[in-house]
Amino acid sequence: MLIDGELGSPRLSGERALAELRAGLLGGGAASTLVAAAATPATLDSELREARALIVLAPALDAAARPQARFFELATRARQAGVPAFALVGDDAGDPFAARILDLQRVLLVRSAQAARRAGATIAALL
Repeated sequence: MLIDGELGSPRLSGERALAELRAGLLGGGAASTLVAAAATPATLDSELREARALIVLAPALDAAARPQARFFELATRARQAGVPAFALVGDDAGDPFAARILDLQRVLLVRSAQAARRAGATIAALL
């Protein structure tokens, strides 16, 4: 799994969300326990080819938000590499058209530690 980004939710710290996501992935039977932050754009394509999935954490799915540029770049590269991409958002499920354009498998709203764990289990079940 390749994980990048931050939820940006005031109710849930990034570290706690990541820990719960990992627990959900493993508890849900994810075959790979590799969870790493995406690296530089130069190494991203090779990392994507080795990953079973991309999970991008973002405050919201909003194409107009400038901080989302990395999110959209990652999702686009995953689609081009044939790697399933999932989005975990902290505030709003956002624009369904953007999700479709980016070929996101699921956009999951994560506002609590329990929601992060459930999201991990959901993703593990889909893989």
